[in-house]
Amino acid sequence: MTFDDAMRFILSSSNIRFNLPYVEAKQHHHIYIDRLRSFLDILGNPERAIPHYIHVTGTSGKGSTCLFLQHILHASGARVGTTISPHPTHITERWTVGLNDMSQEDFTRIVKEMKPALNEHARTCPHGPPSFFEMTTAIGLYHFSQTTCDWGVIEVGCGGRYDGTNVIPYKDVAIVTNVGLDHTAILGKDKETIAYEKIGIVTPGSQLFTNERDPKIANILSSETKRLGGTYTNTSTLEASITDHSFDGVTFSFEDTSYKLNVLGKHQVDNALLTISAARYVGISEEHIVEGLERTTLPLRMEVVSKEPITILDSAHNEDKILSTVNTLLSLNKDDAPIHLVVGLSSGKHVDAIIRILTRLQPASVACTRNTVNHMRKVIFPAHMCEKFKEYLPGTPIELFLDPMDALSWSQKQAKKCDILLITGSVFLSGELRPTLTI
Repeated sequence: MTFDDAMRFILSSSNIRFNLPYVEAKQHHHIYIDRLRSFLDILGNPERAIPHYIHVTGTSGKGSTCLFLQHILHASGARVGTTISPHPTHITERWTVGLNDMSQEDFTRIVKEMKPALNEHARTCPHGPPSFFEMTTAIGLYHFSQTTCDWGVIEVGCGGRYDGTNVIPYKDVAIVTNVGLDHTAILGKDKETIAYEKIGIVTPGSQLFTNERDPKIANILSSETKRLGGTYTNTSTLEASITDHSFDGVTFSFEDTSYKLNVLGKHQVDNALLTISAARYVGISEEHIVEGLERTTLPLRMEVVSKEPITILDSAHNEDKILSTVNTLLSLNKDDAPIHLVVGLSSGKHVDAIIRILTRLQPASVACTRNTVNHMRKVIFPAHMCEKFKEYLPGTPIELFLDPMDALSWSQKQAKKCDILLITGSVFLSGELRPTLTI
């Protein structure tokens, strides 16, 4: 089996149609946990070989928090396995041990070793085969068990309670970064319902950390944590002083210690405070926390990949994240440099709301496009985005491109060396363009 063979096999899990009630009947959502758990049973329960877990969910910031924790634990000398989703560019970026992505050779070997278990599972499980995401979860846990990881830092895919990652049996720490409106067709139409889904990652004995600022939502998280046998800490009351914020990153002071983040956005300080609290709880020294935070890079999270013009790859894809991106860019753009946008959105997003937020940047040009790499995720037709942008920005150059490379090329021609080019709206769009852009 070659790497391409293994990729085709894993991606083909999306073409099996198994009639299960999902959105229509939420009482059956446990099926998705049950079928992955039964597959892991056949594999010999690799999830039980990892002694410690930190499980991270939230509408915004969960990926950043996972990567901060990964670098801090690594700095402390621990062997840490980390899963993120979706991957920035290559599927093997979903799984790291230490700071190293899974190799193509390991991916191919693991898929080959899993095939007999998948056949057995297909013969015996009444709930159908694991989905693509469930397979990626199993691959990560299997890999971490083989590489004797001390810690698993696991990012939730969607929600929490019935997410495939919730097969992990115990969590030293559970994190709900915050609760906002995203994936509403699956998780619920309001924040209260979504909060109940996300807090479902807590297991007895877990320490829950959150940065949720809404008192009503925080109360739900607190009461549910206690009901599930965990303990609750809210870090939104912690006070940090930002001492520097530029296109090179953020420096802040917290409890007489200075921390440097090589990422953009004051909102990342909130994620860092969550991370600091969790790291202290599990016994990491301040020296290793400082070192880990400073060494963390966050692909596609307002990632500066070029300086002339300043080119930023961003994966914000809901209103909360887009608002953070816009606020960050407005605060950093002290010279009022013209801003050019390349935008692509996945289906199911609140297009009008997102575009209204983006127009606060008063862009000098807009290229509307789509990603061409993720065939499983439907996209918003670029013409629809163009219509909305033209409605809010009459007279602004706004163009449609079905090929994102053409959109990037056009926008680069619009921008002068002192301008800013922002690519945003979809992790898949920014991930597709990332290999062509270098610092």
